[in-house]
Amino acid sequence: MTYTNEIIDRYDNIASIPTTLTGFFGGASYFSTLDPGQIIFGIEAVWVYSFASVSCGALGWLTGPTLGTAVWKFLHKAKLPEYEIKERVFYHHIMKNRVDPARQSVQNPVPDYYGENVYSLQTYRQWLRDQATYNRKAYLSENE
Repeated sequence: MTYTNEIIDRYDNIASIPTTLTGFFGGASYFSTLDPGQIIFGIEAVWVYSFASVSCGALGWLTGPTLGTAVWKFLHKAKLPEYEIKERVFYHHIMKNRVDPARQSVQNPVPDYYGENVYSLQTYRQWLRDQATYNRKAYLSENE
C-alpha cells in the first residue's frame, strides 16, 4: 500500500460526514411525519422512530466510504490502472508474508492480518517485523 491509500481513506472519511447527516436527517424527517401515538412491537413509537432515525444515519455512515472511493476513482482516472497493478502486487506480498492464524491465542493475537495499516515502506517493514514476532511467539508456545 502507498500514501495513495491514506488519501483514499481520507476521501472515505470525509464522504462519511454528509452521508451520515443525510441519512439521519432524511430518516428523522420521514419518521416525524408518522403518528407518534401508536404502539409498535409493544414500545412507544417515539423510541422506535428515534432508533430508526439513528439507524438511517448509521446506514449513511456505512455508505460514505463507497462514495468516497468512487469520487477518488473518478478524479484520478489516469492513475487508476497503475494504482490497481501496484495494489495487486502489494496484496501478493501481504499474502506471501502474513502469518498462519491457526496458531493464535488470547495471549498472542494475529497482528494486522490484511495489512490494512500499511501506508508506506516504513509501516510495511514494521508490519513484517510484527509478523516475525508473532511467528516466534507462536513457535515458542508450541514447544513449551
